Amino acid sequence: MWAAHPGAHSCSARTIIATDLVGGNSRAFSAKHSLTIAPLLLAVGILYAILTPEAAQGQEWQENTGAGETAGSTSEIARLHRTAAEISPHPLPALASLRARCHSDVLCAAKILAESLAPHGRLQRVATPSSDAIRGVAKQPSLETGAVNEQGWMSLRLHRFGRDVMWELRAALNAARKDQGIKGITLDLRANTGGDFDRMLRVAGLFCGQVENAVRLHAKDGQRSFSIPEGAPLWTGGLRVLIGAQTASGAEVLAALLRRYSGARLLGERSFGKDVLLREIAVRHGWRLLLPAGRLEVDGVELSAGLMPDADAPAERCQGVRSRCSARGPDDTIP
Repeated sequence: MWAAHPGAHSCSARTIIATDLVGGNSRAFSAKHSLTIAPLLLAVGILYAILTPEAAQGQEWQENTGAGETAGSTSEIARLHRTAAEISPHPLPALASLRARCHSDVLCAAKILAESLAPHGRLQRVATPSSDAIRGVAKQPSLETGAVNEQGWMSLRLHRFGRDVMWELRAALNAARKDQGIKGITLDLRANTGGDFDRMLRVAGLFCGQVENAVRLHAKDGQRSFSIPEGAPLWTGGLRVLIGAQTASGAEVLAALLRRYSGARLLGERSFGKDVLLREIAVRHGWRLLLPAGRLEVDGVELSAGLMPDADAPAERCQGVRSRCSARGPDDTIP
């Protein structure tokens, strides 16, 4: 009589228990004991009545939490589809189709969207940086300084547009300016598959200076222009740019800008041919969706077919970086 049945959560169950405790058992005691026990029994009954609704409420909260997660995942699919539709100029699978095929799995929906926009659409896992990388201890350089040849041309191999690319390139160009024996710079982009678009424009500014509306983007909502930032060029001497089959995306745009606004000669082979600017959409922790946001153009130059060089480059120009020239594919991470 003192313990409630584990399943007794209804109001009628509580009424029966309270009646048994206060009414039934009190008859077995004297009036003196009843006066002593009754307040205790009443307190137990009140305490049980208070705790039982909380237990029932807790059970309901657990059930609603599961429903909330499902509803939240469904809304995430809707958010993902809405954002993709605002960015991509290409048709997308219907939202109802995504929900029918993926239910509440937002990663499944992102994969379908990426496949529908192939070859440029891509679902990409985001690598978690090490603690050393976060603290700035471990850094991957963007620039490799080569030797100066007999004609006085210094080789600079720009592999990527990393966080410190401006600092690295400024240091190399300042050193070249101080060396009276250096007549020109050979900028090797054959291992560069693109990267951060804004950093690429700042790199171009070191050779071109400020240029308004240097790059045009033909997007879903119209045409947009990008300018090379303010500042005088740091290098105004001779400039040659090496390109090849792995030169892609932002690296191709850089090569086209340097030829157009710095008078650089392009040497080597036809570049990869990627004129699509990609936008990133966060899917969930550890994943992002890359979607084509439009087509890039530099002063009427058609980048999708690849840049044609002005002349061939000597075969030895790629010595020391041959593995990097052939091992990497076009980078699809321009934000």
